[in-house]
Amino acid sequence: TTQSADSTAGRLLAIRDDAFDILGATAPSFTVDTIDEPFDPNNIFRRVDGTFQVPLYLEDGGVPGSVLRVDDQGVPFNEGDFFTANYRCIIPYAATTGGGAPAVPARAALYGHGLLGTESQTSSSHVRDFSSEHNFVICGTAWTGFAEEDADTTVLAVLANFTCSTTGTARAESSVVCWRRLPRTSSASCSACPASTTARCSTAVFGELLSINYPSAMDRTLLFAAAQILWDRTDPSGHINHVTSDPYPDTPVKKLLYHVAFSDHQVAPVTAEVAARSNGARLHTPALLGTKVVPEVTPFYDIPAIPAYPYDGSALVIWDSGNPAPPIGNVPPAVITEGDPEWADLMPCPKEYSGDPHECPRRQPEARLQKSEFLKSNGAVVDVCGGAACLAPLGN
Repeated sequence: TTQSADSTAGRLLAIRDDAFDILGATAPSFTVDTIDEPFDPNNIFRRVDGTFQVPLYLEDGGVPGSVLRVDDQGVPFNEGDFFTANYRCIIPYAATTGGGAPAVPARAALYGHGLLGTESQTSSSHVRDFSSEHNFVICGTAWTGFAEEDADTTVLAVLANFTCSTTGTARAESSVVCWRRLPRTSSASCSACPASTTARCSTAVFGELLSINYPSAMDRTLLFAAAQILWDRTDPSGHINHVTSDPYPDTPVKKLLYHVAFSDHQVAPVTAEVAARSNGARLHTPALLGTKVVPEVTPFYDIPAIPAYPYDGSALVIWDSGNPAPPIGNVPPAVITEGDPEWADLMPCPKEYSGDPHECPRRQPEARLQKSEFLKSNGAVVDVCGGAACLAPLGN
């Protein structure tokens, strides 16, 4: 809330503009290394893996832990060298006629993996289902800076020593070039989780490691407050006010659809509520089952309801899998085991994932249908929950 747009986005925009000047009107140089066909007899006709070239703005060849190459004014620059990025694409049977010609034109989409993931997650089962059900060719690449290869040198290093806070953001800023060039190679989605909140409100290993290295809660709070200023450059929360309105130069405004697992154990759902208030998103109502006990005085405060469907705007949809409400404090939800009384209230999906509903929204056919309708040209948010709260019972 206190940084200027130039301070937050100036380096990203400089990298984007320079990379596209280098690219011009052509596609980047790329390879097709492996083709698996048929890949998934039930859904996916072909999986394609390869590489593509992007201008390099990092020192040391862009290896994990490298920092941005900047001039005297702090502006990143390229020296004529390139970084080799990996990609994976999946092509559904729906884009073919029984696995052959003629082709049935598919829509294209980009898939972004989770923290410390890889482009291989582009062929995860729920992505394959979405691709097959709605005829999407889906491609993804690694979020350098927050990919699997960065675990030791950035994410885990920061949790052990906060003086390393700049390394991950540098590679992540450079990774924007990969994501902006990938669509031309292959000729989307957004999350809103401030890193400082997620690390403290997650039951994952991050919070445990942080507590070991910084046992004082006061120290952790101060460190996060300071580091978030750097992380804002690559954290979606740092740019959220420029997505649906007041866009950056040469950047179109966008519509956003947030699917939130109620009481998610891996990311803090409250961050999506902050994002919704920041960008004017509306809430699907009723958001939760009427029997759900929520400790907030005003749940989903100041997020107005969607007035009518189809809704041509940004939206927040809560998917309930039976989990109890998350704690109000800055702590993760309690782990639920089979012997706990809350276990009986869980739907099948979170039971498959040790009580964590994180995976459940994207496992629901109704949720995938809503995403498909939203991603259509001139698409809109449609009600797939029959005027009731949206439930996410299915797993696998």
